[in-house]
Amino acid sequence: MKLKKPDSIFGIKASTKGQKRFMKYFIIIKSVIFVIIFALAVVFLWKLRSFDK
Repeated sequence: MKLKKPDSIFGIKASTKGQKRFMKYFIIIKSVIFVIIFALAVVFLWKLRSFDK
């Protein structure tokens, strides 16, 4: 029991650290996907406007 307790605390600490890192990457990936979708939408609208002419 004495050996297991500090190990479990360390595991919790590691998991929270990993979650923070995951959230950081998740926000970056989310912003990248948003930028890509926005760029595709702009290109699509620009192509539609050029076809109208």
